[in-house]
Amino acid sequence: MKSPGTYTYFIASAVVIVLTFIFSLLWEELGYGNNVTSLFISVLIALVLSIAGVVRGLIEVKKKKENQLWFGIIGNALIILSLASIVLYGLDKMI
Repeated sequence: MKSPGTYTYFIASAVVIVLTFIFSLLWEELGYGNNVTSLFISVLIALVLSIAGVVRGLIEVKKKKENQLWFGIIGNALIILSLASIVLYGLDKMI
């Protein structure tokens, strides 16, 4: 059975977030200094994957009812909320 697209997007987004976290822990040892553009891009990729997962999940929910589909939608929504809270926290610290 083919897995729903929203679940696949959820797994891909989670992998990108975990790799970004590991990469950020090694940021200073790699010698990148204050240039955090690649970290921002990877978080942006995770956000786009999660948004695509929610949209695709809401489209698929009308066609079929599967537990994995709802797991993907809820997981992607949680990732969006967590990334949004990180952005709001960062903006609050900047101001």
